[in-house]
Amino acid sequence: MILVDDGMATGSSMRVAVVALRKRQPARLIVAVPAGAPETCSEFRAEADEAVYATTPEWFAGVGK
Repeated sequence: MILVDDGMATGSSMRVAVVALRKRQPARLIVAVPAGAPETCSEFRAEADEAVYATTPEWFAGVGK
């Protein structure tokens, strides 16, 4: 399963998706976003089987800002 979002500031919506999909016991769960906050991206390396990010700028407040 590959979960894709347009960006990840706090990761709250992605976290809900990961928890929900873990219940379905996928063989692998991959999180992918083009940009995300460095701290949040680090957290998801432990929550998903794999985490892919194009960029993790030092200052990232959100996609729509």
